Amino acid sequence: MKGTQRLRARHRQRGAILAVALVVLLLVGIMGAATLRTARLGLAMAGNVQARQQAFHLAEATLEATLAAYAADATALPTAAPCPAGGPSTLPGEAVADAVAIPGDAVTRLCFRGLDAGLVPGSSAGRIQAAHYELQADVQASARGARSVLVRGFHVLQPADGS
Repeated sequence: MKGTQRLRARHRQRGAILAVALVVLLLVGIMGAATLRTARLGLAMAGNVQARQQAFHLAEATLEATLAAYAADATALPTAAPCPAGGPSTLPGEAVADAVAIPGDAVTRLCFRGLDAGLVPGSSAGRIQAAHYELQADVQASARGARSVLVRGFHVLQPADGS
């Protein structure tokens, strides 16, 4: 009689082992899916940061190339439109042609901030003035739609009589 009871108990345990194995397998699958989702999210965030940095560096390169072009030929500077009274959200005036070939859209704008007489003290006082300008680079990088807007101010020394 004891042998038949043992045999019956063994048959009942076989189904329990299968149920426990299925539950463990389900838990392992859920943990694997959660890990995969976390890895994908981290990869997407890293890609977005990389695209933003690329747009920032492209905007810096655009500003540098445009400033170099103005340094080589400053004849376009006096025609710059006045800067807006508020902050430099979007500068007025015509867009300057693309300064560098970049993967994306780059627009540079120039505006005139004003004159500052008597910039250089000493023997040149009253004979030299500084014309203040602002240059804005608005870059839309092709990667992930990243955008960067940089504004840089600069001045040009000139004779006080405007010639």
